[in-house]
Amino acid sequence: MCVRTERSLMREPIMDECLQLLADGRRRRVIRSLQVEGETTVEGLTMRLLADGPENSREKIHTELHHTHLPKLQSYGIAEYDRDSGTVQYQSHDGLEQVMDSLPEQTIVPPATAGNK
Repeated sequence: MCVRTERSLMREPIMDECLQLLADGRRRRVIRSLQVEGETTVEGLTMRLLADGPENSREKIHTELHHTHLPKLQSYGIAEYDRDSGTVQYQSHDGLEQVMDSLPEQTIVPPATAGNK
């Protein structure tokens, strides 16, 4: 099903697409952060992911968000990403949220931070 918005053509993810969106651990953490915060910035997401584990540099995480994860989430209508201002806003999606809620928390939040919630 397609829904036209002022900014772009948004597609409603079906199950296979939801699973594909959630296949990447970093993207699951981005989605969970957006669910909690509602609206944030690319820099805010970068710092949150960097705090999850220092396995990557700040620059690498920022680049992945800007060029990979946020555009993909926007293309499915999960996030509204304004590249100019760097703001990211979560767009609720029941199907994706149901799949996220069915996942064990440790698959979304790294074990080192899962206990700190």
